[in-house]
Amino acid sequence: MIQPAASPRTFPDTVGEEEIRARVNLPREREPSEIALVVGPCRSGTTAVLRATAATGHRAYFQPFKRIVRHTLIGEDSRFVLPSGPGPVVLKETLGPFLLAESLFDPVAVLSGLERPSRLSVIVTLRHPADMYLSWLQLYRANGTFGGIDTEVFVAAFRHTLALHRRARDSGLRVTAFAADALAERKPEDVLPVLFARHGLAYTPAAVHWPTDPDALDASIIREPEPELFRAPGALDGVRRAATFTFRAPQADQARKGVPHQVAELIGPYERFAAQSTDDLGGPA
Repeated sequence: MIQPAASPRTFPDTVGEEEIRARVNLPREREPSEIALVVGPCRSGTTAVLRATAATGHRAYFQPFKRIVRHTLIGEDSRFVLPSGPGPVVLKETLGPFLLAESLFDPVAVLSGLERPSRLSVIVTLRHPADMYLSWLQLYRANGTFGGIDTEVFVAAFRHTLALHRRARDSGLRVTAFAADALAERKPEDVLPVLFARHGLAYTPAAVHWPTDPDALDASIIREPEPELFRAPGALDGVRRAATFTFRAPQADQARKGVPHQVAELIGPYERFAAQSTDDLGGPA
């Protein structure tokens, strides 16, 4: 039985890259030809991007490395084996929301130690920090196991994402900054083909217009069970029930009143990331 109000302080702050990598098995054959990693904090658009790739027929995996992290934190063993098969393959990883160890693991480094750089590309997602913080509040309410939102964990996940983006670019990997709310003036039909092309993914209109039956789309995403402790029921209902890929502008400033100053301090770095996203994805509307 899960006890209420679990304390983050009872868990380790990190799970090392080598510890994760030891539990990952990638095929050494030529297939898959490429791996595209989608990574960002929870509620930053990673699931929407994964669904777009799954809807176009790519093999899409739901946070296999974070699943390893979560099982490791509670003393359980978990593995990820990627079967050989036609590529490209898309892996989605999210940082946060409950523990520092969820926020500070490095899926880019894990993959870089297992895969040739020429076969790896990275899509880094971010969202306006104030809006994303409000969305994290909903995750904590849906979970009900941990106490109130941990601002330290949120800030760690946000800053770690910025660092992952910088290191991936500096290392020469193919990288795209993806700030969906900064793209609200553009059409997904114009943006997603550019995103897909940058990462060797075949684009079709199905990336934007999804099946009306959410179960059909769910079935196309490969997702293995995670520990009950981390469940947040209903957290993905919005993107599950959506019929199209949608860009939404940030909320009005009034809705952001009361966010901690540590969150407000992230707005400047986010705006620089958003400008890079505009450049990466074809310039202004």
